[in-house]
Amino acid sequence: MENMLEPAVKAAKEAGKILEDNFSKTNPITLKEGGSFVTEIDKRAESKIISVIREKFPTHSINAEESGLADE
Repeated sequence: MENMLEPAVKAAKEAGKILEDNFSKTNPITLKEGGSFVTEIDKRAESKIISVIREKFPTHSINAEESGLADE
């Protein structure tokens, strides 16, 4: 099995940077299907995580909290 730790750490650091850079800023909030709230920054951080994972594992399926199934 390929090394999964390296892309996981990279994804966490890159998404964390997005969250850190936008901490204390006002961000649009939307209502997700099911009634929970999500900010645009949450979506951007999740998108970064997905893109980092896809770089290393392009054939893997991903279930994501904010966007749902990301099997594009």
